[in-house]
Amino acid sequence: MAQDLEIVELRIQMHTNMDTQVELTANQIDNKKVSGKYPFLCTNFKYSDAILKQKTQNEIFDIFFNRQKLYNFILASKLKKNQKTTQRYDKKIVKTNIIQMLNALFQISFPIKDHVSLMDSENIEIMEIVTNLFKTDKYTYLRLNKPSTVTQVIWLNTVSSNPIFYRIYKKNKDYAKKITDYAENVNPSTAQNIINKNEKPPFTITNPDDRYNKNIKINLKNKEEWILHFLVSNYKKNTKEYNEFIKYYIQTFINPDSNPRYNNQDPERQFYESVPEIKFYQKYMTDIVELLPPKRISLDKTIAAALKHVKDNNDFTDFITLYTTTKKNDYCDLIRLDNGAYEIHLGVAVVGGKVTKTNSKFFCNYNSHRLGNDLNYLIRDVEEEGEKIRLYGYIDLENVKDTNEYVGVINSSIKKKNEENAKRLYGGKKTRKQRYYNKKTRKQLFQRNFEEK
Repeated sequence: MAQDLEIVELRIQMHTNMDTQVELTANQIDNKKVSGKYPFLCTNFKYSDAILKQKTQNEIFDIFFNRQKLYNFILASKLKKNQKTTQRYDKKIVKTNIIQMLNALFQISFPIKDHVSLMDSENIEIMEIVTNLFKTDKYTYLRLNKPSTVTQVIWLNTVSSNPIFYRIYKKNKDYAKKITDYAENVNPSTAQNIINKNEKPPFTITNPDDRYNKNIKINLKNKEEWILHFLVSNYKKNTKEYNEFIKYYIQTFINPDSNPRYNNQDPERQFYESVPEIKFYQKYMTDIVELLPPKRISLDKTIAAALKHVKDNNDFTDFITLYTTTKKNDYCDLIRLDNGAYEIHLGVAVVGGKVTKTNSKFFCNYNSHRLGNDLNYLIRDVEEEGEKIRLYGYIDLENVKDTNEYVGVINSSIKKKNEENAKRLYGGKKTRKQRYYNKKTRKQLFQRNFEEK
């Protein structure tokens, strides 16, 4: 390949309106024969819309899923546009190429002719091209629980809509809550000192029998205080600090003479078996490492720096600030995986079954219903700064009998959610929290009516 041409594998994670996450591979495409497995992306030369417009759907799929065919297409695009480049990754070109690729792969004609939408609101010239380029009566079918017609695609390309960044934010928030819950077992003032980490790192636990050691910043008296300190400290697994903490914890709180079952076990195992109430620590550490460098590296320098700080210091301050204060329509760059592939995420809505002459007339009624349900994986709590991604509701086209009605066509899981929502609003069993918020809402309505009078 030409040395100045950069082609990378692109992993596309699709979050569907069926509450599933599916990776886009050739096997997921129902109505096209594709020769590769994953799609590819050129990061430094623009695709030619004029050349792409001449291709059939089968040829388009083969271009983006076959490295050699993409290479040939880019060479032709390079000559067509008379392009030159001095870098291997051009942020603007990457964004434009992805938009054009998604619109070429996901041709949307049901229930209305539409194109791929973006979470950021930046105007891009390519959007005007694709609006007219791929307006056909053809469809893209994916193999999900059955062959399903794609009706909507949203590129989740902002900080607050990216599912990886949301998971990092949410996991940290949940972990912090569990630490706070555990801290209820510790004297409030001591717990506050430990959580605030007033001691200057590195804070190394030394032999408790050495009463003259000056390195102890906080007097950790009991088991609960030691564990709380462990939960808020950044002791890397298998480091000197990590091993010393566990060693001296066992020496202090586990007496081998009275607990012979610990004699032949390694210290780490003894430690975790002695404090089963902190199993959440192990799960959190296992989960979070999959989301941070080097597993995933953001090509956005600001985000990359914040996540590296999380990895190195277990300090989420910069990332939380970035996540909660960044404008919701600010574009965030791609993520590079540890295998060299790049990663993007899509919100994808489908309807069950394929479009026929009969059910294609159904679009008027479906169009009125298509605001649909929230994507569960992106639902935010009321107080959180973030975006709710809305996808069109799921229906089963194969159940359409009368095109004037859609009763019985809507997916049962969505109907169940609607029934549960109705119960919460209008009656049925409520939790204490729900009753509190209902009472609060009634109070606000009463106050507003009173002020209007």
